Amino acid sequence: MEDAKIVYVESDSELKDACALLLQQDCVAVDTEFFRETTYYPVAAIIQLYAGVNIYIVDCLTIEDWEPLRLLFISKDCLKLLHSCSEDLEIFRLILECEPDYFIDTQIAAAIAGHGFSVGYQNLVAKLLNVEIDKEQTRSDWLQRPLSAKQIHYAANDVRWLIDVWRHLKVELEQAGRLAWCFQDCDGLLNLPLTADDFNDNAYLRVKAAWRLDAEQLNILKQLCSWREDIAQQKDVPRSRIISDACAIELAIKQPKDEQGLLRLQQLRGAARRAYGQTIIMEINAASAISQELWPSVLVDKSAPLFRRKLKLLKTLIADEARIHSLPPEILGRKKELELFLASPETSLLTQGWRGEILKDKISKIE
Repeated sequence: MEDAKIVYVESDSELKDACALLLQQDCVAVDTEFFRETTYYPVAAIIQLYAGVNIYIVDCLTIEDWEPLRLLFISKDCLKLLHSCSEDLEIFRLILECEPDYFIDTQIAAAIAGHGFSVGYQNLVAKLLNVEIDKEQTRSDWLQRPLSAKQIHYAANDVRWLIDVWRHLKVELEQAGRLAWCFQDCDGLLNLPLTADDFNDNAYLRVKAAWRLDAEQLNILKQLCSWREDIAQQKDVPRSRIISDACAIELAIKQPKDEQGLLRLQQLRGAARRAYGQTIIMEINAASAISQELWPSVLVDKSAPLFRRKLKLLKTLIADEARIHSLPPEILGRKKELELFLASPETSLLTQGWRGEILKDKISKIE
């Protein structure tokens, strides 16, 4: 822990040697540092690895052969430990072309063990181990080289205590009979679209105001969001740099057919209009030519009195069950999952796995 040696890894041979040692361990703590403020894809800077002896700081800017780390990640014999890992998983998909097999997100583990929803690593280490971690470098520039001593110390601390945290949580989960719940939820983090086409085709569902649109407008929004995702990926810029969600909604509603129509829009910025105006019109026309039978289904109207009444009942039920089982209500079901249940009960997480065991009979009466 405190006396662990920090080893900076910046060559393929060094990574191969490190992973060979790590593969012999039962578990390894993993974290990443990256940059993504001006890009669509996160730019990996370093990956931290620790299994109880050396803390390896892997320089992503100098490594070319990632196969040793990929083999570690797909090993079913070595448990990978991460904390709040959704963005880390994206890094691994990009540079390793895989996701970790057999892993635990300690943020999920902490929630199921009753330590609160979305608890941060720093707070968890302080609570379970009585160790205070300096977070001074949280917004540091991880692409600068050389990294400063403070940056390396900070990065090392992000994995230094993770194994001890997991040992505490594992005991609590086993005593509560919830270890299997934890593995179920961590496996669920991997249930993402397999291809970029699948992801892009459903991009419109991630626009918060999409439920306000009718079928025709939703068809336009679907076309525009898929196009926006394609362009953002090609240019490697945030999707909002192309057009914002608010702009996509306005375009779907007003459906401009020419330059004059574009000029009347409030949300379409001048730069975006000049760069993409004609293409936007072409995409709208292409969507309009799609047969009605192929339009996406209208989403549930969240403003409808019946929906709001059912949502309120469901929230109350979830809160009551959470108290009974000493769980954060959000780990049983966040608002988005409650809304998805009311729209499509048969596919909802609330009726599956350990949540289904707790909730299914009760929430079926709310359908």
